[in-house]
Amino acid sequence: MSLRRILIAERGPLASLLHRSLMAAGYETVAVFGERDELAPHVEEATYAAYVPGLDRKSDLVGAALDAGCDCLHPGAGPLAESAALASSCRDSGLAFVGPLPDQIEGLSDRWVTRELCVASAVPVVPGSALLINHQELRQAAESLEFPLWLKNPWGLEPIRFDELEGLVKEGTARIHAGQRVWLEQHVENARHVTVTVVADRNGDVVALGVQERSSRREGRLSIEQAPAPVSQSMAEGLQEAAVAVAKAVRFVGVGSVGFLVDPSGAAPCIGLRPRLSLGMLLTDVRHGLRLAALQVQVVSGQSIGWGQDALDPQEVALSIRIRATTRGTLGEWKLPEGVQVESAFAAGMQVGEGALLAVLVIKHTSRPACVVRAIAALKELSVSGVETDALECIAQLSEPTFWLGGVVASGN
Repeated sequence: MSLRRILIAERGPLASLLHRSLMAAGYETVAVFGERDELAPHVEEATYAAYVPGLDRKSDLVGAALDAGCDCLHPGAGPLAESAALASSCRDSGLAFVGPLPDQIEGLSDRWVTRELCVASAVPVVPGSALLINHQELRQAAESLEFPLWLKNPWGLEPIRFDELEGLVKEGTARIHAGQRVWLEQHVENARHVTVTVVADRNGDVVALGVQERSSRREGRLSIEQAPAPVSQSMAEGLQEAAVAVAKAVRFVGVGSVGFLVDPSGAAPCIGLRPRLSLGMLLTDVRHGLRLAALQVQVVSGQSIGWGQDALDPQEVALSIRIRATTRGTLGEWKLPEGVQVESAFAAGMQVGEGALLAVLVIKHTSRPACVVRAIAALKELSVSGVETDALECIAQLSEPTFWLGGVVASGN
């Protein structure tokens, strides 16, 4: 299958990266825009642009791709990338979908199914219960595990953490409804949330691309990632082997990430495979000199990866920092730091909503301390007017002694 023109159903900083990566690989790209982002730099830089007010109507995206003469649709890194319905619509319309097949997406979107696949592949999972049917089973399962616990469901929604689950069990008021599948998992205390990027082709070849850490969150949102993750070499090798085993078990094709929780004892249970790109994979691109978006299209079109893990030998450390708006307004001055990679879909004069992801800064250096110092300097160079940002909070996070020493800043299942 030879692909030429790709509609990219993404907005924000990742849209900028996707367009540049795919155009550099020789593809024509079609940017989507609405009333609020028609001034975004990537819309101007793309080969073509299509007006699509929102990304929630799959028929609009498929129609725009067909109208623009596309033979391929890239779903970005959000919910669309895990939409079996969109993948099916693309297939039925003759468009290549940059991601797994629809039935594979459905399986991978079910966290219980992926948990069971890990168990079948001898990959450890977080200690937990079987699927629970009623309050009595919940009570029995809770008594056999250690608190605190999480009540989880299969669909990737935010888990409900019951610090008071013991009391809720006694009262019989836990939220289990008819037809709902839920289970309990133990909270992993002081865990590092690490991920392994994997790429897999239709020949069954799978390559792991290193281990990175989701280092710090603020108000539930990821703010800092680092690569490599501060774990031992043997641990990193073991995690990559486990990630490859999981990808092979589900016959995954594409680029995705396998998540793990590494606790202080060295245990590293798997928490699933996400079958899509993420902003964190910027670090993979930077450290390995890759274009993961282009690699996605390559394997989806039926080509082999063409190389193995022994072809990779990164020597540098990389950090990514996400800058968000803390107020709404119109961007006035928008001066970005020089000497570091910046991904942004904003420009002066654009409207910004509170909480919007303004930019992602990617910093690479020969050592972790030097990388942190350069990241702090880059954040101080950022100059923005019209809205407030969380740049100062990011500087504070990077300056925390715990982070500076490579300790665990945030944790969660």
